[in-house]
Amino acid sequence: MINFEKLKEADSPSWIQVLFDRSLKEAVLLDRAAEFFEPEPARLFKTDADSKRINEKLANLYAKLGGVPKLFITKEGVKPSDTYDDFTWYSVQEMVSLFNRARISVTKVHAKFLTCEILRGGKQLIKTRLTKKQLAAFEPIVIEEFWESAETAYIRLASMWDRVGQLLDYVFFNIRQFERDGFPSVLDRIKVNFTVLDKSVEKQQFWVDIKRYTYRDQVDGLKWLLRRRNLLVHSLHLGEQKAVGSEERDLAYYFNHLDEAARNRLGAMTPEEELKALHDHLRAFAKLLEPICDLCLWGVELIANLRKEKEGVFIC
Repeated sequence: MINFEKLKEADSPSWIQVLFDRSLKEAVLLDRAAEFFEPEPARLFKTDADSKRINEKLANLYAKLGGVPKLFITKEGVKPSDTYDDFTWYSVQEMVSLFNRARISVTKVHAKFLTCEILRGGKQLIKTRLTKKQLAAFEPIVIEEFWESAETAYIRLASMWDRVGQLLDYVFFNIRQFERDGFPSVLDRIKVNFTVLDKSVEKQQFWVDIKRYTYRDQVDGLKWLLRRRNLLVHSLHLGEQKAVGSEERDLAYYFNHLDEAARNRLGAMTPEEELKALHDHLRAFAKLLEPICDLCLWGVELIANLRKEKEGVFIC
């Protein structure tokens, strides 16, 4: 909503035109600019071949879990069912949608970082009617926007894995509840309840890759990302610390159950390091999408085989 009466009374309403232009063109500008960023924000699929292969696996998963099958084979005169369970499809679509939003967020952070760098030492790269004094006044504003954008990007990146946890909860435990368990806790329950039934999975590359990222507490691991997300949501915000030692005191207060090294890893880094971490986590999700598909398909097959064995057992 906007107060048009107040806008008419304003001496210079031209700012609304600037706001309109920015809102209208921002998505296109960011998408175009991302092609030239180094690194370019990761895409979900590197190639068309990757897209085709992974989507075929997903279609197989949908069909096995009650979705519409690719092919109907029925007896003569029998009509196929018109009732299907699309929960898996919707879960995956939610994951993909959130990845796209997270990619936009990371792109925004990169754009803000680039603007900060220009303001700090590369003003000669741009043509503007603004004076040096005016540009200097914009610098702290853009820096604050960088940190705000980084917080949003971290939260969205972590939220992607909440969606993966919901998918795995359904595939392995037939649980459809949202906000039940986080991804690491679901993976823990899969380890306890299913890997003992098929030890060979521990050597499968999809399992090795997922575990490595999930339990890693360094900056490029999911354990670190989820802690950072919780820190941002519940306790602190990112930004360049003005008071010496203030960040250390805050981290010690909120995370006194962690050792000093772990607390230091959760603290604010330099803008360059923050940007690298965001790109790393976006890339990690894209890389692990196919292993997640493979894990789901392994679970579906394992559970189906267990049911067949159970049906073939007769108790006397």
